[in-house]
Amino acid sequence: MRQKSEPLARHASEVSLSDQKIWMGNMGVRSSAAITIVSVAIGIVWGLWGPASSETASKSQEQRSTHLEKRTESNGQVTKSDSQPIERRSEPAIQDFRHQDLQVARPVERGRTLTTREIVERSEASVAQVKGARGSGSGFLVRHRLLATNHHVICDELCKNIELYFPSAANGERGSRRAELLYEDAKRDLAIFHVDTTREPLELAEAYTFRKGDDVTIIGSPGIGPGLALQNAITRGVVSTETTIDGAKFYQLGASVNPGNSGGPVIDLDGKVIGVVSAKAQKAEAVGFCIPVQDLMDALRSEKVVALERDPKTEKTHNARVVFTVLGMTGYMYERGMNKYVSDMRATLLSGGSAAQGISMASRAVDPVLARFDTAITADIKEELSSIVNDTEIPFEVREELKDLWAVYREMKSYIDEPRGSFESYSKKSIELKDRYEHLVNRLGLLLGT
Repeated sequence: MRQKSEPLARHASEVSLSDQKIWMGNMGVRSSAAITIVSVAIGIVWGLWGPASSETASKSQEQRSTHLEKRTESNGQVTKSDSQPIERRSEPAIQDFRHQDLQVARPVERGRTLTTREIVERSEASVAQVKGARGSGSGFLVRHRLLATNHHVICDELCKNIELYFPSAANGERGSRRAELLYEDAKRDLAIFHVDTTREPLELAEAYTFRKGDDVTIIGSPGIGPGLALQNAITRGVVSTETTIDGAKFYQLGASVNPGNSGGPVIDLDGKVIGVVSAKAQKAEAVGFCIPVQDLMDALRSEKVVALERDPKTEKTHNARVVFTVLGMTGYMYERGMNKYVSDMRATLLSGGSAAQGISMASRAVDPVLARFDTAITADIKEELSSIVNDTEIPFEVREELKDLWAVYREMKSYIDEPRGSFESYSKKSIELKDRYEHLVNRLGLLLGT
């Protein structure tokens, strides 16, 4: 649940759970790269271009069980953002993170719990808004100079575009701050950054045991519209139940969470973090989900995180995945666009009309949609692609396949912008480009581990 800018905001991957819709965030990395890209875009494709009627498309969508919307972002003050529209191990907890001069939140008196106001006063200055060029989410300090958020908050953001703001910190300490990516785990939806700040980390409930009905406080920056977020807004709720989605454990929350809250802390009455907000149910009120704190602890035991190892290859690999994701998604939309052209030309020819009439009909439906997707291929994506293909630290196969994927996207775009040839030759070219596209997406998915 991350607030997104156009055109990425409205497209989400889907999984089957129950009869309830749950949104998984846009571009969430799944077990297959091809499935990822297809599931991201498929909703809008069939709604606008598919041969089925809108009624059929709607019915098909209702038959999909469940959606997790992994996008969140917003805060307690209305602010204009810069853009519109991770296997567990049973090792003991690592203590090296704690510096001698680091002060964590004051312990609670034995037998007394905190009020919501006390929790907020102790915690909110260490909760950040995570902003990128395409949207924003939330995050919070978990160790000295370490900040955790959801992977889906940053999965389609180039590292250079990710900035952190601490809305509730004292004047002069709010940000923006450049964050350095240390760790990301798409499967568990966690990412950890190194950030230059003296802010105190929140205390993690390392020995937490799930208790149904526990009261919790959620702090994050939900979005209220394109480019607008409520900075460090406060939500109260309860821990409702435990559930498993795609093989991963979540705590289901009886709390209202929204796009922009993703990556924010879920805090118990002792003032300790018990989870990381990650998703919400689409068609149900006050049904949210968080990643258990134990999974966050596992991420903090990662070798690179423990050593605070800032490896440039980590960010380079992340950026290559971002370019692949954006190119793959946009290429998929153009593939569907060419299919629509073929379909409409065939229909008009069979009814006694001309191929030109079919092209005109398809153009009216396809072109406005593709224009929005073209905005995702921004100057920084093109610049990053150029940097990647010339970077010898990135595997040769990755560089070559990304170049080829770019070429396929450009060729598909040219056949949409300027349809040419006969109906037969256009149909043949559509099939050829689709096959090349799918081969490259599958290859890159394996090479980049997505």
